Amino acid sequence: MLLASFLLIKGLFFLDSFLNGDCFHDLLSSRTQLEKNFYRNQTPKNSNRILEAEEWRPIRITVDFSNVPLKTDQNHLIVDFLSNTVVKEAVRYLGSNFKVTGPKILPLVQRTSCDSFVSIPKLYAKNELDSDLLVLAKMVEEPEEYFAWATPCLLSSFDYRPIVILLQLNAKTFSISPGRVQESIMIAQHELFHALGFSESLFSMFPIGIEKTIAFERINGKNRTKVILPGVIEAAKNHFGCDRTSGVLLEYSGSQDKISSHWDKALLGNDLMTSSVNGRMIVSSLTLSFLNEIGWYQVNLTSAERLEWGRGRGCDFGISCSGSSEFCTELTEMDCTADYFSKTVCAASPVTTTCRINDSQRV
Repeated sequence: MLLASFLLIKGLFFLDSFLNGDCFHDLLSSRTQLEKNFYRNQTPKNSNRILEAEEWRPIRITVDFSNVPLKTDQNHLIVDFLSNTVVKEAVRYLGSNFKVTGPKILPLVQRTSCDSFVSIPKLYAKNELDSDLLVLAKMVEEPEEYFAWATPCLLSSFDYRPIVILLQLNAKTFSISPGRVQESIMIAQHELFHALGFSESLFSMFPIGIEKTIAFERINGKNRTKVILPGVIEAAKNHFGCDRTSGVLLEYSGSQDKISSHWDKALLGNDLMTSSVNGRMIVSSLTLSFLNEIGWYQVNLTSAERLEWGRGRGCDFGISCSGSSEFCTELTEMDCTADYFSKTVCAASPVTTTCRINDSQRV
């Protein structure tokens, strides 16, 4: 029987994740206390061996829908939409583009950090699972205006990779209209990316090491966090056309003690892993490179989509807020995105520091 370490999250309060289009993942994680526990004192294998592992295989994902409500005459359309379209399509993307290494069997799931939020079927406590990741899908109908949130529930003792995650969707905020289908899938995909690794709560557990993941720099009088993973830097050099790029900024969080789990909005605009999902969100080469570099996954980088925001804008883009069509001066001024897929409005936000940006809108 395989055993695994697990992540206990103490004092976890329910908070919005996507509220009015904004992601509140960091608010959630800021109220958690991460604690690693091990069965029989198991420890991860040598991190260098993990990074050099050759036995990579496409990630096998099991989705458990036991926490999705039974269909009724009133809810069957939204339940079908979220279960059979949103969750399955977001998971299908992972299965097609992500590889993992390590044990091929998930251990018995007897206790997780998500026990107070989701009911885990007893079959997972009695039977090992021939899978690499268990996604516990949960659907609720709550008055709060949030879309979804996700969190890791259990980590592998092999490399600390999340092997059980919770994905919760608020049915009241989703629309089954044709124009909202792709947006809904991208919201779920954004949350899955958080739970798989794009979260500051997991940075210290990456096989590559946190010291090779992020660094701090003072820019325009503010303490900023930047991602320094080699693949991300290379992707940024190619995207912005700047050979002296030394890192990619995360969202401004106010202090060095508080690290964001999102790209800087002024820098990467409508990339999937910025903190607002509105308009047409893009899975860029920078986001895929991040997940490819941390040591848990091999990612198909050719599946990256072309991000127009900031493309070829040079080394000062996002630091200086002038000279580019992505930035603006008159609040509420309307325009179009560079790819003409979305309307934009000139907006100011604390997470974009001093820049006013032409932010894409939900239409």
